[in-house]
Amino acid sequence: MPWNTKILLIGAGDKGTASAVRLFRSGFRPILLERTHPTDLHYNRNFTDAVYRGEKEVESILSVQISCNQFNHKIEQDIKKYQDNRQIPLLCHDDLDIISKINPEIIVDCTGMHTSPLQLNWEEFPCVIRIGTRYNVGVDGHMIIANCGEHMGQVLRKPHNIDSRIKDKPEIVHAPIEGIFISIKTLGEYLDEREIIGTLNDINIMAPSAGYLTGLLHSGHFIACRQPLCEISPAYRKSEMKMSIPVENYAIAGGVLEAILSFLASRHEKFN
Repeated sequence: MPWNTKILLIGAGDKGTASAVRLFRSGFRPILLERTHPTDLHYNRNFTDAVYRGEKEVESILSVQISCNQFNHKIEQDIKKYQDNRQIPLLCHDDLDIISKINPEIIVDCTGMHTSPLQLNWEEFPCVIRIGTRYNVGVDGHMIIANCGEHMGQVLRKPHNIDSRIKDKPEIVHAPIEGIFISIKTLGEYLDEREIIGTLNDINIMAPSAGYLTGLLHSGHFIACRQPLCEISPAYRKSEMKMSIPVENYAIAGGVLEAILSFLASRHEKFN
């Protein structure tokens, strides 16, 4: 049955969570793969929080962490157990070599725009879908999901020249140095310009402009230089601090669902 197709979503942040929820509700049994120490500005509404809490519920769907320092037969049993319990398994691992051990038929790269491009040898797998117009078909994957403007959620099956810049996006505050970030604010607070958000070592991190705090890292974590610390949105984008998945991410997840269904359909004789 196509619903039992092994689908691996790399990254449990904004795009990974939305894609996992939409695939799950459509009858698929996705598997999430996330780093052992993810830094996610929207952990309050994403499955990345399962890495630190053991499990995370998003819109009544539960994802449960599976530690896999050594991939073995028991982990495969755990994956099936959680899937049979109508839960989404989340594997924590920093080495991409684990992908070949999972042996997925479909891979969706959901790592997001704030991370370096994932170095994945996509031609080794039957279907690799990547999110973001910084990627291109035939160069980075089999299909690309547009993530900006009027093309949001569109499935690209041919090389494109779409502008990858996302207009009117929230302002991201980056770490000026490496160190331990301690937040003194909470998600949803309104900040005045130059109001202190928290500290990085002994340096005050201040809001560059007025707005709502719609994204924030876990407090107490070690942060690398230039890493995103928080997200500030103007008043008219206040809704982005909600616990539910934003409509933009649902649109992208819809593109992921379409791409997967078209791949599965293309293998069936009656669609050839």
